[in-house]
Amino acid sequence: MKPTEPFKSTALFDATRPVLSGCGRATSNFFSVRFLVLAICSLGTAVPVRADVVFSDLGPGGSYQSSMGWTVYGPTAPIKTDRASTFVPLSSYTLDSIQAAFTWSSGVNAGDMYLMSDSGGLPGAVLESFHLNNLPAFGASSTALATAASTLHPLLSAGIQYWLVTSANDNSFLSFNQNNTGYIGLASRDNGGAWGLNTGITGGAFRVIGSPAAVPEPSTFALVGLAVMLMTVRFLPRYSRRPLPGAIIGAS
Repeated sequence: MKPTEPFKSTALFDATRPVLSGCGRATSNFFSVRFLVLAICSLGTAVPVRADVVFSDLGPGGSYQSSMGWTVYGPTAPIKTDRASTFVPLSSYTLDSIQAAFTWSSGVNAGDMYLMSDSGGLPGAVLESFHLNNLPAFGASSTALATAASTLHPLLSAGIQYWLVTSANDNSFLSFNQNNTGYIGLASRDNGGAWGLNTGITGGAFRVIGSPAAVPEPSTFALVGLAVMLMTVRFLPRYSRRPLPGAIIGAS
């Protein structure tokens, strides 16, 4: 019986197999793995987007108190007055729009609304501002709402308090109509000064619309982990998969 010898190929070139240089092989590997990772991640993160009610203190049919509201005066009045009402999202959303019972009585029919963060139980920093024209007339309807569409889509985090602020321009005499559901939460400020909390007072009527914040599902993390593992295996140094010197890889 002959002793085994290392296998020796007599073929100088195999025309059926493409030849890649080190650079070409690395480039091919890179693009194929990158495509695989993108495909896997897209499967895990594709979630349909829908608009939900983040908060509402409106009554049946989107109603509010048409003849009762908190006055909002412009800068030409003896005392410029801003009003704010608070809300707390139960889940995390990105803002889509705000619909408020922000109504006009006299002067320029225009006003501003601000979405603000909370600072010590009072309105804090401005997250987004909205300028509105042609507000509904005070007392004319109990369902007409002024609508502000978000362009910044700030994140509204679950369990965090936010404020909707109403403000008048020029000689505007406006109102932030009260809700008819008994929801409490109002703050006021005069002439741009410090905010004061109106304890136990019925707040303004409004509704906040948002889209659920994109939060990766557990399956997404598993898919990403699989992609990383595939990349690691694919790019292991080639010599780590070669036989050790002197190893027998074939026998005659």
